[in-house]
Amino acid sequence: MKVLSFRDFDAIYHEAVRGMLERWTREMQVEIATHSRGWSPELFDFRHYLEASSVRFYKAYRSLAVEDDRQKICDVGGLYGVFPLTLKAIGYDVTMTE
Repeated sequence: MKVLSFRDFDAIYHEAVRGMLERWTREMQVEIATHSRGWSPELFDFRHYLEASSVRFYKAYRSLAVEDDRQKICDVGGLYGVFPLTLKAIGYDVTMTE
């Protein structure tokens, strides 16, 4: 499998973010905040966090991306599934557990 440039990865990643945000509600974030106050909508902007995370997820992707090497990946604690959805779109066999 060809290793993607940041530009190509970023486009796929942001498509996954858009898909997740279409399903995201304020009520979901309020529910999460019952377990961690710092994640309340008044204190934390998940949209900005996820959009800004493409750089760090690209670094993670580059650490596992090897030319012509198909890998099975399990993302443990894959918050919102954006990274595993991105890897799936790239062509990896991915499982996620929260």
